[in-house]
Order: sequence, then C-alpha cells, then structure tokens
Amino acid sequence: MCAQLAAAGALLVLVTAAGLAQAQDPELTPLVEPYPLLQGADPAGAPPVPTSPDPLVRTTWSAATNITGLQRYEKTVPVAWVADPPSAFSGLETLGTATPNVLVKGAGSLRLDFGGEHPAWFEFSSPDLAEQLDTSTILASISEYNEPWNGKTQKPKAYAGGKYRLETNPQLYEGVRYAWIFFDAQPTAIRSNDGEEDEETGSGAVKPWHITGVKIVSQVKPVNYTGSFNSSDDTLTGSWYSGAYGSKVNMMPYGFNSILMDRGARTLFDFCHAAVDTFYTRTECLPRQARDKHRKSGQKDTFLQATASLFRVMATRPWPLPWSRSALLTPTI
Repeated sequence: MCAQLAAAGALLVLVTAAGLAQAQDPELTPLVEPYPLLQGADPAGAPPVPTSPDPLVRTTWSAATNITGLQRYEKTVPVAWVADPPSAFSGLETLGTATPNVLVKGAGSLRLDFGGEHPAWFEFSSPDLAEQLDTSTILASISEYNEPWNGKTQKPKAYAGGKYRLETNPQLYEGVRYAWIFFDAQPTAIRSNDGEEDEETGSGAVKPWHITGVKIVSQVKPVNYTGSFNSSDDTLTGSWYSGAYGSKVNMMPYGFNSILMDRGARTLFDFCHAAVDTFYTRTECLPRQARDKHRKSGQKDTFLQATASLFRVMATRPWPLPWSRSALLTPTI
C-alpha cells in the first residue's frame, strides 16, 4: 500500500467489496447536486482583479436573482498534481485538459491541487473502477493543506454512470484546495510449504482502470461585490480581496457557517469576524429587520465599525487554548 495510506493509519476507512458492493449494483442512483449551476450571472460583469483568490470576482448577478438560494460552480482542471509512484499511472498530462484520461496501472496515490481554497466537495469519474472493487481498495481525501486532513480520508460513495463523490458530512462542503485518490489491490492469499494459507505482503494483482474526470464542486451565495479596492501594492490589494473572499465563502442562505475542515468551537471566532465584516460592508446581507432599521435610522455606522474592530482582534489574537492556530499546519492558500 502506498506511503500516504500507511501514514493515515487507523483514520483510513478501506473500501472493501462489501463496503462498496453498491458500486456494482445496476440500481445505483444518479448523482444529484444540491444546488443549480450559476444562474442569472454575468461572468465578466466586473473588472478583473488578478490578485483576488475569488474565482468569481468578476461575476455579477442580476437584480432578479434569488440571493437566498445557493448556486454552484465546478473546477474541473487542477493546476498541479503529484503521483506516487509515477509508474503506477499513465496519461497524467491529460489532467491539465478538459478531457482527462488517466490509466491506473498499479497501487498508488494521486494528489490534485486546485489552486486555492473553496467551499467545496470532491468528485471523480471512472467507467471501469467498479470492476476493481471486489479485489481492491479505493479511498479519497481532501484538505486545505498538502497533506490529507485527519478524518477526511474515506470511501467515496458510488453513483450511477461511474460517478464517485467523497461525502465527509451531510452538508458536503469543506474547505478544499487539495484532493486525493488512493488505490491499492487487496493482498493475495498464498499457500506456504505446510499447505496453510498465509497473507502475502504487498499488493495483489491490479487490473488497469481509468480516471476520466476530477473536480471540486463549490457552493456560492449569489451576491455582488458592492465595493472595490485598488493599490499600487499588489500584496495590499490581494489582502483586501482575500478578506472579502473569506467573508463570501462563509455565506449561507440565511446566515453564516464556516468552511473550516473541522467546524468546532474555534468556528465562533472566524464566524464573527466574517459576519461582522460582511454586515459592515454589505448591508444587503443583514437580516431583513436589522437592515430595514439600519436604513431608516440614517445613523452612522459607528457601532458596526467598533464591533468589526473588536471581532477582528478576537479573530486574530493568539488563542490561549489547546486548539490554537499556532498548533495548525501552515496553510498554502
């Protein structure tokens, strides 16, 4: 089994023939996405911002768009990939095209880098993987970093038409930049000199199979940028748009959540930071009663400014808790 699988240890959930017997079931259900593709959107409605991490920074939605309903966009071409070992794959160069066709010839892993973090989930396609499931193990994983995130390496769920989706939680989405596919054949049982069966070390025989599609599917709330920032310093401009994107990816139909890989107690701090920044800069995202009261009052935004500053401090100060940011891996966003 490849090195990444060994490192994941007990966190890996092996997909055995029993665990994915459904993959060979002709009654598999079609893969249905929870949200429609972008609707009412103009992909070039705003000026380009090369330093923004938001892939939809130029996209604007018409006034008739329902901003309480999430939409989705898909990134189907990774910016980079790493195969381990490279000899287990051929056709890797096709991953950089709209029609990938990778032949998996042996046990190994494939890491895909989609270039930036998205509120997303991972899917891939294979017309012949189901034929392997009685003799092989197949796993998928995701992460914000270039190592699989703890607890996110699991069996992908099989759907009709050779579609597979990694479903790590009922809401599907996580903070995703990297995705993995792990593959290995089951060890082969051999007979020793005394006639008893022993388990052979290493992988069993592999029947080649194909990967014909990979993508991360991202959710987005269809709200427009109502402000902009420009500076002669690209780092400063990029920082402003990174903060705006951080607010945007946390937006849900009627509130905020977090795209953190683990939505635990620390979510509160990032949620407050994103929420207050957004409420301060985008009054259309305020709850209706609060928005109407704010607009009718004619008062200045002193309270919102003060509250935003407070939560910025809360969200960026060192946390005297066991799960502080200093204990996390350095992100590669």
